[in-house]
Amino acid sequence: MRIGSKGIDATIDSGQGEWGLDQARYERLVSYCRWLSRNPDIAHDLANDALLEGWRNAHKLTDSAGIDRWLAAIARNVYLRWRRQAGRESHLVRMPEHLEIAATDDPAADYACQELRDDLVSALVSLPAATRTALLLRYRDDASYAEIAAQTNCSEAAVSMRLTRGRAQLRYALERDMLANQPASAPAGSQRGWQETRLWCSRCGQRQRQIRFDTENDVVSFRCPGCDDDPRAIASEMPLANPSIARMIAGLRQPAAISRRIEAWVNDYFRRALNGPTIACTACGAQATVIRTVRPAARDIYRNQIGMHIHCEHCGTICSSSFASLVMSLPDVRVFANAHGRVRTLPLRQLDAAGQPAVQMTIESVTGLARLDVLSGQDTFAVLGIHPSSRAVPGG
Repeated sequence: MRIGSKGIDATIDSGQGEWGLDQARYERLVSYCRWLSRNPDIAHDLANDALLEGWRNAHKLTDSAGIDRWLAAIARNVYLRWRRQAGRESHLVRMPEHLEIAATDDPAADYACQELRDDLVSALVSLPAATRTALLLRYRDDASYAEIAAQTNCSEAAVSMRLTRGRAQLRYALERDMLANQPASAPAGSQRGWQETRLWCSRCGQRQRQIRFDTENDVVSFRCPGCDDDPRAIASEMPLANPSIARMIAGLRQPAAISRRIEAWVNDYFRRALNGPTIACTACGAQATVIRTVRPAARDIYRNQIGMHIHCEHCGTICSSSFASLVMSLPDVRVFANAHGRVRTLPLRQLDAAGQPAVQMTIESVTGLARLDVLSGQDTFAVLGIHPSSRAVPGG
């Protein structure tokens, strides 16, 4: 494959036959990148990066007739990464609707778009209410300074100051997320291949999680060295031999991206599993049995006493999620955790909710007073309510 600053000459085998990248197709891609970025100086760089990424992932293209749409999805992801890294303030606006077509048939694009939305929502939640309102009115609703001033009962000068500060705070929050998403590095004396990450453990809130890429067994695992001091202990593991897991995280090296995609999948797959006694197996597609484990031994329940298991008798695959992971994967909980950076969970508690046995899980900020109470049915695991609250100040 040969790429120049103004053209391309390539033939790529996608596994479904060869397809060529002629000059006309390349120019269409450059034009799309120019329209995305509003910057003709970097359009060729974005297009070239997209083509290189497409070349590396050509085996994922199942229909060569959809190459233009597939490349457009990749180009959009490349652009989004560039925009986040550059911290471009001028592009923190609503995306035109016809841009969404680029992410309809590509699971990787869908995940990337969802990650960007999660990052932006979390960053906005962390801002002061007045600043967040000004930013949303300006960049989501296209309101003028005068209109914002009238709606928020302040001067246009105050609006300008809020927008300036808000953009800076938003950029900082997104850059912080980019930092957390950098590849992990292996510390000196790391045991059994575990590497440090910048992701705080949501169980204890005191230690940063570790990740291990087990290439021999093709498994990606996470653990917290504070919660489990034995390096053989694993909090979660994702076998890449499972097609569903491979589609999500195969090839990824960024711990934050891997963690987010797994959380989104847990919320989608296991929540759907709550609707019936069976669900399609993630490995072979056959109907697998849904098993809920509920062992309320006392008013305070240990997190490992309850959870879900999906057992496929056809291929033997077992997928499991603890109740705590099921709660932490909820969109509202993920937004709360991302907004506060470091959170921890309190012991699960048995409650009575309108005559129904329930379990409450509380997630609280380590650095602040905010907390979130999630109430779920003890037998069904269905969410009964999510209630934000705050801790009392000691001595207050």
